[in-house]
Amino acid sequence: MPWIDPVDECASPPRVSNGPMQPEPWEGDFESVYGVDRVESVTIDGTTIDATDHGTVELLDCELSGATLETGGSSRFVIVDSFLTGCDLSRARIETVRGARLVDCKLAGTDLSQSTLRDACFERCSFSYTNLRMATLERVAFDACRLDEADLYRAGLEDVSVAGSTLHSVIIDAARFQRVDLRGAATLDLVGVGDLGGCLLTDVQAHQLAIHLALAAGASVEREV
Repeated sequence: MPWIDPVDECASPPRVSNGPMQPEPWEGDFESVYGVDRVESVTIDGTTIDATDHGTVELLDCELSGATLETGGSSRFVIVDSFLTGCDLSRARIETVRGARLVDCKLAGTDLSQSTLRDACFERCSFSYTNLRMATLERVAFDACRLDEADLYRAGLEDVSVAGSTLHSVIIDAARFQRVDLRGAATLDLVGVGDLGGCLLTDVQAHQLAIHLALAAGASVEREV
C-alpha cells in the first residue's frame, strides 16, 4: 500500500435504521411469512427469544433491551432495521444483520460464519471467540468495541471501521479488504497477517505490524536471545 496524505474518511459509514416509530410490547407471538417466523415492530425488554424450535426467526424493525437470543440445531436469527441495547447474543447463530444498531451487546462465541453484516453499527459491544469465518461485512462500524480472538478467516470486508476498538488476536487469514479503516483502533493485534491491500493504517501501526508483514513476505526473522 503506498504512502498517502491524511484523509478524514476512508470507509463509508453504515446506513442504519432509526428503529420502530410506535412499537408495541411483544406478546411472545411469531408471525409466519413464507416459512420464516417474524417478530415485527415491537419492543422486547429483558426477555429470552428462543428460536430453538424454529428455523429462521427474523427480527424486523424491533427495539430490544436486555434481551437474550437463543438458537439450537439449524435455527438462526435475521436482524433487520432494529435497535438492540444490552442484549446477549452469545452462542446464537446469526445469519444476517442489516440496517441495525447494537449497543453494549455481548457476542461471545456467536456464530456469524458465512453471514451478511451490511449497514450495521456496533457500539461498545464485546466479541469474544466470535466466528466470522467467510462472513461478508459491508458498511460496518465497530465503535469502541472489544474483539478478542474473533475469527475472520476468508471474510470479505468492505467499508469497515474500528474507531476506538481493541483488537486482540483477531484472525484475518485469507481475508479480503476494501476501504477498511484501521487507523482508529486502540489496540491492533492481528493473527495470520498476509495481504493487507485495501486497509488503511497509520505509520505507527505499520511499524507495530512490521514483523507480521515480514513473515508474510517470506522473510526469516531471528529472535533476540
